Amino acid sequence: MGTKERVLATMRAELRSRIAELNGAALRSIYFGGGTPSLLSVQELGTLLNDARSLATIEADAEITIEANPDDISEAVLAAWLDIGITRVSLGVQSFREERLQWMGRAHNAEQSLRAIELVANAGFASWTIDLIYGLPGMSLPEWDEQLTIALDHGMPHLSAYCLTVETRTALHKQVQTGRIKPANDEEQAAQFEHGIARVAKAGLIQYEISNFGKEGHFAKHNTSYWQGVPYLGIGPSAHSFDGAKRRWNTANNVRYSMGVESGERFWEEETLTPVQRINERLLTGLRTMWGVELSALGEAFHKANAKAIERYLALDELLERDGRLILTQKGQKLRRPHCVGPLSPRAMIAEITHQGRTWRIALNKPIDLSLPLDANSAGPRAWHVGPPTFTPVQDGDKTYAVAAGAPVNFRDVAFNPHGHGTHTESVGHITPEVQPVGPVFPRYWFAARLISVLPAERRTTDGVDKVITLGLIRGAIGDRIPEALVIRTWPNDGDKRIRQWTGTNPPYIEKEACAWLRSIGVLHLLLDVPSVDREEDKGELAAHHAFWDYPNTVDLRRTITEMIHVPYEVRDGEYLLELQVPNFINDAAPSRPVLYAPLP
Repeated sequence: MGTKERVLATMRAELRSRIAELNGAALRSIYFGGGTPSLLSVQELGTLLNDARSLATIEADAEITIEANPDDISEAVLAAWLDIGITRVSLGVQSFREERLQWMGRAHNAEQSLRAIELVANAGFASWTIDLIYGLPGMSLPEWDEQLTIALDHGMPHLSAYCLTVETRTALHKQVQTGRIKPANDEEQAAQFEHGIARVAKAGLIQYEISNFGKEGHFAKHNTSYWQGVPYLGIGPSAHSFDGAKRRWNTANNVRYSMGVESGERFWEEETLTPVQRINERLLTGLRTMWGVELSALGEAFHKANAKAIERYLALDELLERDGRLILTQKGQKLRRPHCVGPLSPRAMIAEITHQGRTWRIALNKPIDLSLPLDANSAGPRAWHVGPPTFTPVQDGDKTYAVAAGAPVNFRDVAFNPHGHGTHTESVGHITPEVQPVGPVFPRYWFAARLISVLPAERRTTDGVDKVITLGLIRGAIGDRIPEALVIRTWPNDGDKRIRQWTGTNPPYIEKEACAWLRSIGVLHLLLDVPSVDREEDKGELAAHHAFWDYPNTVDLRRTITEMIHVPYEVRDGEYLLELQVPNFINDAAPSRPVLYAPLP
């Protein structure tokens, strides 16, 4: 038995063994994706569909979609797909320009795309769609308009339009880094995004999701289910499943997949989502659609905790509330697009820094300062029962060293506590009997960093309810790329954090398992916008501190924790270069100034 036949047999076996996970629910959509037409014959596709029909109820108007490349299409193939029950075809066109298709490495040409569209449009499917890509290097607004015109002139009932993004560690990213390709800037991509919305609307297609447009009755049922949090079952290598509370993903390796199914050994990984994670996902996916998110489905606790943030976004015209639902406005949709750095001013200070095999281009004149000022004349953020800092002019007899008092200079004594007043960085010396000063810790001040945002999970205790940054929240947000420095922003993220009096408020904290995991994967510097990684009242255990520094097992002088930062709400999650400057205090902690720089294309 060849690999293809073996994978097909084990897919059928997996479907039989897992169909019960649907709990008898009728299937409203089936989706064949990822190059299936060129891998499986019509007979093999029909076998899989017949298995589904024999094992589950399929709704009479179910959407059964197949992804196809234009070079897969012929009249005979389309007729065969109709015969086995395919109701919708998704064509990966991407562009109608020959040079664009060659640049993207596509196997088809523009003529094949036009011919495939004509054949699909006349074949008799209940619906069909194509996808196009905008934001390509050098793409002008007239070129994008030309692409839309060609597509819309064919009277298609559905269109997907995606913006090209430059992912790190790809061939395209390397071409951008070496200057071989100049990517579209944010303004160009935004203009194309807005133009696409306007053009498609004139053709009678409704923007029901940020990147998807369809006529009434032609919205993609399958993808809409994803966005609305409906459970789904994924069969085969790399397939993902969701049962409403748990995510599961199969191994991508064909041989390992087949061996696992045949032997009964585990061939998948899974994660059980916390209630907070489920709310986060519901927001992130639901707000992409024209239906938004039903507030009642998020729960009263969420609404209370985020009332100020919601009011802010409503006031900024980025959200609107209608019929008990939160919906993204067109202004808000722009913010949902991938982060791109706009064109630089002629006075930009551009630096290139090569670190860990990667060259970063950053604009030094565009720093993102995460520090909070130490100011005796304002409320300022404080914690741990400290009073305000003091800046007192030195007295020498009857002479006061202040210019306002007639002295030639201002000469003040400053009294503050680095742990309790504003942004500060601490070393392992915070929990050791020996002096381990934070000042000499840094052999350098630049680090590859990742900014993540989390809504702390609620955890009931004997004292009430704690808000905890869990391992699951951090692990899910970091992804596969391990940063040297991790910056955590907690939601809600209102401006009150700049002046908050944290004492006695039981602020959010990180569970020790999360800190131990961060240490184990190599994170050296942890930065967060709360007063401590540990619970305010923990009977002196400081479990998260100990876990991050692995103390008393080792004394890790390299690692630092920076607390009481503030990340502006408009700064987007992702990769940055971090500059972390700390004065050379011979003390376990010192005031600090962490600054982020966004990478340029």
